[in-house]
Amino acid sequence: MSYLFAVAQSDFAVVAQTVGLSAPELSKHLKVLRERGLVRSSVRSGRGAPVTVFLTKQGEREFRAYRKALSQIVFQHDTGDAGAGGPATDGGAG
Repeated sequence: MSYLFAVAQSDFAVVAQTVGLSAPELSKHLKVLRERGLVRSSVRSGRGAPVTVFLTKQGEREFRAYRKALSQIVFQHDTGDAGAGGPATDGGAG
């Protein structure tokens, strides 16, 4: 989704190459994202015509929310405010 967020839309083959997935693998992922309303596809007329993949408005909103949550986690880690779930230390003993 991050690639589609950055480019707004892309041909299926370009998405597959960019994210390093085979066409069948990408199809499976896109099916799940489509079922959740996060992406949509459009096929130009004709057999074998390129398929264009888009993020939906819902997909954009959910990706922004994901990115914000991830930024908060990184900020907490960088400031040492990881809380109980943070990394354990041994007091510097080596």
